[in-house]
This record gives sequence, C-alpha cells and structure tokens, in this order.
Amino acid sequence: MNNYFEKYKLPKLDIGSTIGIMSPSCPITHDAPYPTEIAEKFLNGKGFKIVKGNLYGKIDSCYRSGTIKDRAEELNELIHNDKVDCIMAAAGGYVSVSMLPYIDYEYLKKHPKVIVGHSDVTSILLAINEKCGFPTFYGPNFVTSFAHEKYYQDCALNSFIDIINHSESYTILKPEYYTDESTDWYTPEDIFNENLKNEKAILNEWKTVFPGVAKGRLIGGNTDNFTLLYGNPYCSEVQNGDILFLENIDEEADFFERAISSLYIHGIFDKISGLILGKPKGYKDIGSGKSEIDILFEVIGNPRFPVLADVDCGHTVPIITLPIGAEIEMDAVKKEITIL
Repeated sequence: MNNYFEKYKLPKLDIGSTIGIMSPSCPITHDAPYPTEIAEKFLNGKGFKIVKGNLYGKIDSCYRSGTIKDRAEELNELIHNDKVDCIMAAAGGYVSVSMLPYIDYEYLKKHPKVIVGHSDVTSILLAINEKCGFPTFYGPNFVTSFAHEKYYQDCALNSFIDIINHSESYTILKPEYYTDESTDWYTPEDIFNENLKNEKAILNEWKTVFPGVAKGRLIGGNTDNFTLLYGNPYCSEVQNGDILFLENIDEEADFFERAISSLYIHGIFDKISGLILGKPKGYKDIGSGKSEIDILFEVIGNPRFPVLADVDCGHTVPIITLPIGAEIEMDAVKKEITIL
C-alpha cells in the first residue's frame, strides 16, 4: 500500500485506471485535435482508460473552453464520477482561478482523487490542497505533456506514476534529456510530426544556486498563479519550514521582480527552509542583463536556505511531478528531491 493511499485515501494508478480529462482554461482539445489524438492514443496504449469531460473538443471563445459555470460543472461531474481515479487538465491558460468558488470541495474531500496539471492549473491544485487537505500533483497536462516524442512522453508519465505509487521514500529521477523548444500545437499533421522529430535534445543538469539540505511541506507552482492566489482563502499559508517551488514561462524581468517582491512582502522568504526553481522557459531580461537568479537575490538578499534551480518542474519537456502538500527533502548539493 502506498503512503498517499494510506494517509489520504488517494487511489493508486495502475493499468486499467481511469483518467478524466478536464478543460479548465484554454480550449486545446478543440483547437489542436491532432496533438489531442496523440495524447489519447499514448495513454490508451499504456493501459489507461480516458473519460472525456463535457468540454472535451469544445470552445466558448479563443481563450476558454466554456463559461465559468460550465468549466466548474465539468470538473464537478468528474469529481462525482466514481469510476474516475485521476483528473488531469488538458492544458493551462489564464482563467482556471475563476472556477474556484464553484468546485465541490466537500464531496472531493470525502471521495479523494488524484488531481494533476501545471501552469494555470496551479490555482485548482492549490485550492483543492487547501480545502480538501490532501496532496495535489504539479505534473503533466494531457495534451501539452503527452503529444511529444516517445522519450518525453515516457519520462513524464513514469515520473507521475512513480510519485503517485511510491512506497517509503522516493528520490525523483532527473530526466537525462530535455527540450525547451516551443511547440506549435496548431500546425497540420505532417508539419507537427516533422517538428516533433526535429526537437533538440539537451543534456540535462540541475543547478546548485545555494547549498544545503531542507525538509518540509512542499508548496508552490507557477509563479504568476501562486502570486495571484497567495493570501486568499484558496491557498494555504506558507508555514515555517515549508519548501517553495516556482516556475515560469515567457516571464519578463519586470514581471518576475514584481512577483518575487510580492512574495517577499508577504514574508514568505523568512519562513521557507528551501527553494526549488524550475527551468525558466522563454525568460526575457528585456535589456536589463539580469537573470531570474540575479533578481531573486536582489529582492531577498543572500538566502539562508538551499536553492536548487533548473529543475524539470515547469514548461520545458518532459515535466517531473511534484506533490503539493507532501513532505519532501531537497538536497541542493546532491541535486536531489526526495518524497518522504
């Protein structure tokens, strides 16, 4: 019996488990049908059953799959479906936060499921963790994580399944390679396939920014979303000893400084025992010459806690899975993250 199941009554994920797909923000299953088909065939081929949410293949406008109430209803129907073991976001976007007042937390608290996604899905993951009390999983989105070459598909899925099903302590495996190229989800089938074949494979390395070892509860997500949510009833307050993780996509220096300064003003960096930073895909210094690390140190000064950077917990491919709300150990010298 794995520790999540034992402590939180979360289901294990085995061959034959059922994954429900929600579309909490952008309408990618409508706009990118071929990548959606790749992702579905991949998970089916691994033995998983797919339950499509009500907004699968649908669109309300260019930026969302449905109205606020429609998107919340889709998620709630998957929450109430006893055959669904896991609910996975199709992709991110910008408007998952608008669903938070309408999620059926009380039912989900009594009938826990594995909830997974990343980017804009941060809002839903943090809200469910806070309201229901069990870990949620910062990991693969259905289309954007699994419509890739086999190596990247397998890395993302294996990390996710290993984190869900691990027993005792489990040290996360660092992918040997990654790619940071932007994927055009909307090209014709032949061009999409050719682009995937030509994705560069970069030898992977995590970076020790400040040495040390920390143990604590993991909290965080996409920097913009975490900053947006922090301080309201749908986000757990950072406690002394917590470990914070942050990741960005297409962040510019001024927006990153603003976000980190907001967290600094909240006193978060006086409380945490460690910091994990994802690979900063698409970061732009807008002529400042400053990296994210430069800005971080300017805002908070020299850290009194270990900092591990360039971790595969964001928008580069493949993504590893991190359990929000679980106890972890990070070793910035050995460059390891262990789920306790």
